Amino acid sequence: KNGDIQFFLGQLQPICYNRTGSNDTYKAIASHFYALPICVLMNLDLKDFVEDAERLNSITRHYFFPKYCPKLRSTLQCIEPLLREMRKCGDEDDVFVLRAVSHALPEIIDLICDKNGDILFVENTDYNTCLNGITDYFTQCNATFSNATYAMDSSNYGPEQCEELVNFRKCLENKMNLCNGPRLMDVFDVLYRAMVSASPCSNFIILPGQKEDNAGEDDGSPIRHF
Repeated sequence: KNGDIQFFLGQLQPICYNRTGSNDTYKAIASHFYALPICVLMNLDLKDFVEDAERLNSITRHYFFPKYCPKLRSTLQCIEPLLREMRKCGDEDDVFVLRAVSHALPEIIDLICDKNGDILFVENTDYNTCLNGITDYFTQCNATFSNATYAMDSSNYGPEQCEELVNFRKCLENKMNLCNGPRLMDVFDVLYRAMVSASPCSNFIILPGQKEDNAGEDDGSPIRHF
């Protein structure tokens, strides 16, 4: 809604000014914000996209994904200038999240589009149940983070905070398995890997496919123990 955008931009203006010492970045963000819908519509017919998405099935997927995936990739050029300017106004945690999201979006689109949406058509899955409960799952799994971690900038994370991040992922993975949508973790893991790689946790968390590079045998733990 236009009023929501104006409220958000109104909140952002003094933050940007305090961070940058001028209104130039704020003006650029406002310009990109209002240009975003126009840019998206130039690359993607939303009405056709929504209608085709509602008819998506094992047959129409072979038409849907070749048609829309290139267009979805093109819309990323609409978002990146906005994210780039917003990073100038954020604190370390804001910049960290925005950079991780920026790096993850192309890979998420590639993952969903791979083999004409193969991830969405895995047998015996119940994505509706999982997606309907996703907010509750995140809220419940947030309990893995201590108050001290919440109060800490992610740039200062050490082994304890990174282990809590691993436990958050384990909690979410268990939720996805219980609601019968384990492949949704593939999507979450794109963002998870981007966030780990952009933080000090890259020194402590062993991502899937990584090998332990410390002395001693690997005990299978996702955390490096120094």
